Formats: sequence, structure tokens, C-alpha cells
Amino acid sequence: MQETEGNFTDKKGKAQEAKDALDRMKKHSDKLRKAIRYFMQRKLHCELGYEDSDSGLRKCLKEELEDESLYSTLCRWLQAFYVERSLKLDENKWPLTVLLAFYKYEEDGWKKIYKKLCEQSNTSMKGFEEVCRELLRDREIKLKREPKPQDYEKIADKFKEIMAQLDKSKITEIINALQILLSDKSHHTDAETR
Repeated sequence: MQETEGNFTDKKGKAQEAKDALDRMKKHSDKLRKAIRYFMQRKLHCELGYEDSDSGLRKCLKEELEDESLYSTLCRWLQAFYVERSLKLDENKWPLTVLLAFYKYEEDGWKKIYKKLCEQSNTSMKGFEEVCRELLRDREIKLKREPKPQDYEKIADKFKEIMAQLDKSKITEIINALQILLSDKSHHTDAETR
């Protein structure tokens, strides 16, 4: 399609519309974050007769808002605020995803994670994951929940069930193709080492 003044202006208008929408999202998010922090810090849930605790605050939000989606979003912010308070972080300096990721690990390891991230001046999710892998490897932190062990017998049974449903000639065809592929790969690797 040839670029004309009309469709160029239209593209420019759509780009501005997109930027405006992004700006509204950012402003809305900032307002929401500030509103929940204000509500929490002023303990306004207590004024509505709820217990002065984190669970009382969550109960208030759930019952008074009557909106599961908003409640879920606000609970994420509450979790992030808890991490900020626990580690004495400046407000709204760390990405929400990083703050929430602390919850994968036992709380007594959070300071070690934070210290290591500060040493690297890296608050990205990628940096967080690298630091946590290193600290887990060195057994300096622990996961809240250990990964479930794989039930290999169950996996093998499922594989057998699937294989039983396949046509025998197809299975032979697949095995032959895999053998050829593996054979080609090993010949290629042998040539590279020479």
C-alpha cells in the first residue's frame, strides 16, 4: 500500500491514541497504588469495623469492594508493600513483579536476596532470578515450597497409554526418523571434533 498523506495522518493519530491510552493506564495504576497505600497506612479498614491486621484489611477489601478482579489486584499491591516494609525499601522504586517474586522464597532469605541485588545494582526480574538461583545453589536461601518430585511411573504409564493408541507402523516410522536424525547429528559432531 502506498503511503499517502491521509493514511500517514491516520497512522500518526493511531500512534497518539496508543500513547494516550498507555499514559492513562500509568496514571490509573499510580492512583490505585497510592489509594491502597493510603487506605492501608491510615488503617481505614478499622473504621469500618474490621480487625487491625493484614487479614482484617484483606477481608475488608474483599467484602466491601465486591469485585474479585480488583480485590486480586489490590492484594498484589499489599504483598508488594509488605516486601517494601520488611526490607525498608523506598516506595515504588522496585518493579511489582520483582517484589511479588520474593514470596517464592522463605522470608528469612529476603534480606540476602536484597543485599545481593543491591551489590549488583540490578532490580530487574532477570537479575532477581539470577541472584536467587545463585543463593539457592549456595544454600543461602530456601524456596517456600520445594518442587514436587516427579512421579516417573505415572509419566511412563501415560506414555505407554499414548503409544498403545498409535499405529505400530507410525511408531516404527518415528523411531527410524529419530535414529536417522541422531545418526546425522553424531556424524556432524564427529566431523567438528576432527
